[in-house]
Amino acid sequence: MPDLAAEVMGPTNTAEAVLDRLEEYFQAGVRLVWVVLPRHGKGYVYESPTSVRILQVGDDLDGGAVLPGFRLSLAELFGDEGQPAAEG
Repeated sequence: MPDLAAEVMGPTNTAEAVLDRLEEYFQAGVRLVWVVLPRHGKGYVYESPTSVRILQVGDDLDGGAVLPGFRLSLAELFGDEGQPAAEG
């Protein structure tokens, strides 16, 4: 099992399905899970099923203890797609 898992949410993903996979990842021994929502410009960094950091454009995604020294800005990751949809 890898130490890191990443999920990119698309329009057909449900929150329930992602939460189910999170549980499965951690039960299998994954140490870090990234869930990214490009449409909303957010990233969720899970170190356990109940420990989460919420990131947004302007923040950096980092590898923590799993990938020491790894950093990627969410703005760079998302590009133009990382801008939340205008409400109106």
